[in-house]
Amino acid sequence: MTNGLRPIAAVAVSNDAPDRANARASRAVIDLQTRRFSEKGLQDAILELVSRKQTDRATKLLIDSLPAMYESNVNSKEKLNNLLFLARAIQNGGGSKHGHVKLRAKVKSLAGFVKDLPLPEGGFIELGCGAHDPLGLSFYFFLNGLTPACGVDLLPPRTDNFSAVSMYEILANVKMFPGRYTWPGHKPHEILTALRGIDVAAFERGDFWGGVEAMDGKVRLISEDVLTCDLVPGSIALFTSFAVLEHVTDIDAIFRRSHELMAPGGIAYHFNDLADHRSYRGDDQFGPLSFLTDEVAPPNMNRLRAPQITAAALAAGFEVITDQRITTDLPAALKARLVSPFAAMADEDVAVIKQHLVLRKPS
Repeated sequence: MTNGLRPIAAVAVSNDAPDRANARASRAVIDLQTRRFSEKGLQDAILELVSRKQTDRATKLLIDSLPAMYESNVNSKEKLNNLLFLARAIQNGGGSKHGHVKLRAKVKSLAGFVKDLPLPEGGFIELGCGAHDPLGLSFYFFLNGLTPACGVDLLPPRTDNFSAVSMYEILANVKMFPGRYTWPGHKPHEILTALRGIDVAAFERGDFWGGVEAMDGKVRLISEDVLTCDLVPGSIALFTSFAVLEHVTDIDAIFRRSHELMAPGGIAYHFNDLADHRSYRGDDQFGPLSFLTDEVAPPNMNRLRAPQITAAALAAGFEVITDQRITTDLPAALKARLVSPFAAMADEDVAVIKQHLVLRKPS
């Protein structure tokens, strides 16, 4: 390969076997002797599932147990405690779209690919920052010296209060453990100094927009199309997206716009989830490549394959630093049903389901 690309990784994806332990956990919620709701059984079962990184199953178990808990003679405040703290355990296990655990997971993914690359002076963009913790990553990079730090998404926060309280808890975690939030080249005391410029109390009150407005443009949430928003060309040092590019309608325009916004020498990191998102439902109706056999794409999926995304980045003027691709099996029966243009593509290109793409704007 050229342009210093790291090797393409290929792994096979398979379905998990049925989990008997999860069935045992569900039964533990009901005391086998009394046939009544078991508070301790629920706690033990959920904490065990969380310890085994099965947060989706822990969430389902908690929700499914709500009627039995409601009808039980457990004190109402204890019921609330179980809802609060078991949900928090699931969140801290990574089973939530809010919170510092989710934020640090995104930073870890990003850092694994770009932490050793020099950045020019400038700001930060997370494209498609989402409606849950839309500014978590932006505040992280503001604390590490990138300004303005912007989250860009077509949608506003889903629930202002949730986003505010989550932002407060993230910033409180920063205060307690600043070393967790230092980008290479920065020190914990610099993080704490930058933290003083944030109205943390506004987020604690549930006032998301008050906390953002107090940043005076240093951290922004832009609920507009990135193609038309008012960002200054040449001002961005680091441009990121997580599972976004597979949804855009004009990949060429996105790369041209990001190239325009980035400073010379700026770095872009894109994690692209190229699997059929319907396969995440867990009902086995769809596989990771099912949508490539449909004449019409599912809503909000462009079905672009990794080489097409990389080609669009190159056409916009970027240098490709890393193009790491993860593939799944391409069964012969599915291959025979591929529709155009996928039927004409190489098997290894069709079978890519995840891509880590690192780009640089030439100086």
